[in-house]
Amino acid sequence: MKYAECGENLSIGQGANISIEKESSIKIGNNCDILGMLIAKCSSKITIGNYTTIRGNSVIGSAEGITIGNHVIISNNVHIYDNNNHPTPPP
Repeated sequence: MKYAECGENLSIGQGANISIEKESSIKIGNNCDILGMLIAKCSSKITIGNYTTIRGNSVIGSAEGITIGNHVIISNNVHIYDNNNHPTPPP
């Protein structure tokens, strides 16, 4: 199993951080700029399309799966999660 797959012309900025737990994966398309954080946990998958930019201080955090399409710009300080990051008791 590949944990990370990167396309051509990938630019990873100085402040970027990519974290992949075992059994998780991140796939990044061609001509992307990553300046934020990508976090894949719990056997999850993050897929980023071609010509996509994730700006500084942004976080993509996955416990299941997140797909970002082609030609997308995610601005600074944006947080995208597919989970609530903490248990919540039933009502």
